[in-house]
Amino acid sequence: MEQSKYRGGYKLGSLLGLAAIVVVIQGCSSQPTVAPQNHPLEQNANNTMLTYSVSPMTVASHKQLHLTLQTAMAHFQRLDDPAGQWRIAYLSAQHALAQHDLQALKRHVDVMQQLGTRLAPAAVAYANAIMQGHIETQGPYYQRALSAATGDLQRGVALTYLERHDEAMTFMDASLTDQPGSRAFVYYRFAMTAQSASAYQQALAYYQQAQDARGIADVLVRLAKLAAVNKQLAQARAYAERAASVLTAAGDAERAGQVNAWRARL
Repeated sequence: MEQSKYRGGYKLGSLLGLAAIVVVIQGCSSQPTVAPQNHPLEQNANNTMLTYSVSPMTVASHKQLHLTLQTAMAHFQRLDDPAGQWRIAYLSAQHALAQHDLQALKRHVDVMQQLGTRLAPAAVAYANAIMQGHIETQGPYYQRALSAATGDLQRGVALTYLERHDEAMTFMDASLTDQPGSRAFVYYRFAMTAQSASAYQQALAYYQQAQDARGIADVLVRLAKLAAVNKQLAQARAYAERAASVLTAAGDAERAGQVNAWRARL
């Protein structure tokens, strides 16, 4: 019943908007920042990526997104705008992750690296390191992301990728609601290691805020399994039924069937 172990955050699963990881450096007038400029092509691509967290993309929608990204990249190239090009390269890398296309991911991350030399280093170092870590999980990149992190949430995410979950939680504040997909990722991965129902519930609340159907379903499945382990079978069935309902509504009939089959065996 499980999806990628990288549920949430920036790997396969919840595909976040650019604001989730980009640090905008204020006062760096000598170098451009990577603040989104709300260009219609960029908005369209980003909105399509966010939609992927709610329902599966069809082959046609993947092709349309690819065309939109290419058109947006050409627009920013014509303007010699490295920040715009970097943002589109980042979205393209996210698309490659969704497609399980490692070669395309490497290609887009290389572009991000090249463009990063023309941008304020602190504005792109964290995001570039996270993306490189997706390619070489045993490399030093997540540690570099931790070093480049500029806020508690970024530190929590980087520590989570480093599998230092207890440390990651020291940077989390459950009263904060910004960037809910990233916050959900940290709580979810901590809950997996600690088998914490309360952490799963916090992750669930954040995934609901992020409107991430896959994240919601994953947490409900985990809660069902945890309840089953604890011999709380009625609760396990209830969580599994909710998970299957979410997956069905999101268009993932195959996984919904797997969850229902598991529930029937309880």
